[in-house]
Amino acid sequence: PYYSDAFRLSLTTSLGGTLSLVFSGSLTNVDYENSPEDIEQVGYRVALGGRVFRRSSFAYEASFLEDTGGTRARREIRHRLQYQWAFRQVRVELQGMYRDETLGITERGNLHVSASVTRVF
Repeated sequence: PYYSDAFRLSLTTSLGGTLSLVFSGSLTNVDYENSPEDIEQVGYRVALGGRVFRRSSFAYEASFLEDTGGTRARREIRHRLQYQWAFRQVRVELQGMYRDETLGITERGNLHVSASVTRVF
């Protein structure tokens, strides 16, 4: 058995025109009986997105997650950037994401970049 509490809060606002900004946070606590592997997790997220020109849009997101409830602390920082352009049936999408993870003394960084061109017939 376990006991848990969770709290999430999100605020979305328009910055005028087509831009929007999102702030969110979360807090999660889980206490497992007879186990040192509990969860004390805190997370934050900031996102900005909108239309840049008539046919293009972008989105940027940064997030932070930390869990100190278990025997090994865990942390994750993530950045994601996306750009999209469309004209008639053609869509071009560019995306990049960087993630930095730490578990105890082990660290790992991951960079992912993708591009796609699609056409609807």
